[in-house]
Amino acid sequence: MKKVLFLFIISLFTCQTLSFAQFDKGKFLVIGSLDFTNETLRYDNNQIAASSSTIIYPIFVRETSFELNPTLGYFVSDLWAIGLSGGIGFGNGLIKYPPSSIVDESVGKTNTASLGVFMRKYWVWTDKFSLFAELSAKHNWGSTRQKMNNSSSQEANILPHTYTAQTSLGLNYQIIPKLGVELNIPILSYSSVLNGYNYGMDPKSKSWNFAFADNIRLGFNLLF
Repeated sequence: MKKVLFLFIISLFTCQTLSFAQFDKGKFLVIGSLDFTNETLRYDNNQIAASSSTIIYPIFVRETSFELNPTLGYFVSDLWAIGLSGGIGFGNGLIKYPPSSIVDESVGKTNTASLGVFMRKYWVWTDKFSLFAELSAKHNWGSTRQKMNNSSSQEANILPHTYTAQTSLGLNYQIIPKLGVELNIPILSYSSVLNGYNYGMDPKSKSWNFAFADNIRLGFNLLF
């Protein structure tokens, strides 16, 4: 991975910076991507005392979600674009607790929406390939309803708000002059979370994250 990052940075400084028609001032950029997540986790470090010994019970977590992310940009000058981004997503989750717990399982449904802004700088490599660096900020709204033991009398609603700022690097390939595919790789991000209801979670949290190639996004773009 370090070798890939090194080659990416070298390419960034050695590629041509001449504009071609697609990235000229006055052009519009439309980007669309679909994120899908399906994972199953098992935690084995949950200990419950039982008589003279300690029994270790696993906790199972299954999560499935997808999010649609449309983006509209405008080239304020050659190779420089600014714009707005949005998102809408849905998810389902299931948590299975140890047999001796008061709660057997928890089922959750999540809806999310986001709105943000971005600024992007392109470096043209060839008539097909280009690199870009992006700075973005986004506000995410969420709504999660959790039901314990399949009982409507044991429900909890969580309304988190998340503010994020992120820098990323990317690679763009033009299939045809007005249609391309791009790979967006987050580099550094900051997030601040405020939970509307404190249900087993910290009502406020902040974090910095530096992770190359974490949560890579693949999408299509239209230039006109």
